[in-house]
Amino acid sequence: MGEYMHLTIAIIEDEQPARERIGELVIQELSGETEVYIEKYEDAERFLKALEVKKETAYPDVVISDIDLPGMNGIELGAELKGNGIETYLVFLTSFAEFAADSYILEAYQYILKRDMKERLGDVLRGIAKEKQTSEQDFLWVGDHEKKLFYKDIICVSKVKGQKYSEYRTKKEVYRERMPLFHIQEQLGTDAFIMVGRSCLVNIEHIAGISAESVQLDNGDVIGAGRELIWEVKQKVTAYWRKN
Repeated sequence: MGEYMHLTIAIIEDEQPARERIGELVIQELSGETEVYIEKYEDAERFLKALEVKKETAYPDVVISDIDLPGMNGIELGAELKGNGIETYLVFLTSFAEFAADSYILEAYQYILKRDMKERLGDVLRGIAKEKQTSEQDFLWVGDHEKKLFYKDIICVSKVKGQKYSEYRTKKEVYRERMPLFHIQEQLGTDAFIMVGRSCLVNIEHIAGISAESVQLDNGDVIGAGRELIWEVKQKVTAYWRKN
């Protein structure tokens, strides 16, 4: 895999023997290529309580959760994490295939039947490690190198009306920089960012929807645009996802 990777993995499983078995399998599969830190919880409520005292940078990279948990189940936990904007890779484990449809609705990274765990979990985690490594190589420094922004966290960059500044929007913060949009687009150097009109550079991966006259972003922002421009946006979005 090249550079040594680090993954923090939270395991949520109510049965203690199964919880230990999952942890052992994770170590066995990733030993020698990825440094792993494992947290174990017997239910979703304890996991969420632990998250409350963590800073955003300490959230686990991966959550491996049984779906059939006492109290809040795995699907409900996934919805809670997504609703609170906590970005993590969700891997669901279950003995019951009928839960698969619910996991797809939540856009879980993977859904694994427990009987297939030994064969599949290692490959799934290696895929996550590789994807995480790639995403962390793409970043830029904003504002005289004071803030490091990962491409994946930038929702959009917009021109501040009447000023010579551009604003970078993430889910948590807004950062300003004295630089024109076209220079920022050149600096990013990726087709993941597209211009919507003359004053907004949008990250395709944060587009939640496109209507006849607007682009909706996953932070709730709506960018108005004419029908002809919307057609161009749709073409670029389609081309991007075909490649990625």
